[in-house]
Amino acid sequence: MYAGNLIGTALTFGIGMVKGTGVDNPMVSTVMQLNPWVTFVIAVLIAPTAEELLFRKLLTERIVKYGEFAAVLASGLFFGLFHGNLNQFSYAFLLGLFLGFIYVKTGKLRYTIGLHMAINFIGSSLGTWMLRVTGYMDTMETLTKFLNTKDLTVLADLGNGIVGMFIFGSYASLILMMAGAGLILTWLNRKKFVCCAPEEKVASLGKKKAAVMIGNPGILLYGAFWIGIMIWQLLQ
Repeated sequence: MYAGNLIGTALTFGIGMVKGTGVDNPMVSTVMQLNPWVTFVIAVLIAPTAEELLFRKLLTERIVKYGEFAAVLASGLFFGLFHGNLNQFSYAFLLGLFLGFIYVKTGKLRYTIGLHMAINFIGSSLGTWMLRVTGYMDTMETLTKFLNTKDLTVLADLGNGIVGMFIFGSYASLILMMAGAGLILTWLNRKKFVCCAPEEKVASLGKKKAAVMIGNPGILLYGAFWIGIMIWQLLQ
């Protein structure tokens, strides 16, 4: 997710440079405006449960008959497109692949729901709470103003946010350490990650394989709709 987030940020930054205006991340602006408890209920409890039922339970189980690879890929792609903006697509796509893989291998929806809830809690609920209490956004705005104006009086305001920056930096470092530990554990247990089982029905489809899996009207309309939403969002 962190790698995907960097990719999404780089892409939107490049697009912003070309169009001459920045590309806003709608998730950040929306979450920051909501009451923290509302964010927790929606992002941590409701959204993960509903999305896992839709993209893992309903979608993956219907596509896995064409092979685990097809099911995992569809899980990631459809989930990424569903977020409707390029900022979130990159990391949501990778997260969808990861959760799809877990569901295909275990068949346990509670695993993917639990992980999804934990990720949303860290990113949406706890993360935005840390941004608020540390004043991180205000401090970054002040720092940007100083760099643009070179006004030394701005440094007084910057000094007030140093403690908050240190706290938020410590929190971010802890998250990165957890991510690093996850990569190490994944490498140590890499032999358990076997993907993907041979398909059951693809071989019998012959030349119709692509048309059945990715060329049917439902998938084409779904993709066209969400790609259109993403383009519209980038042009705002």
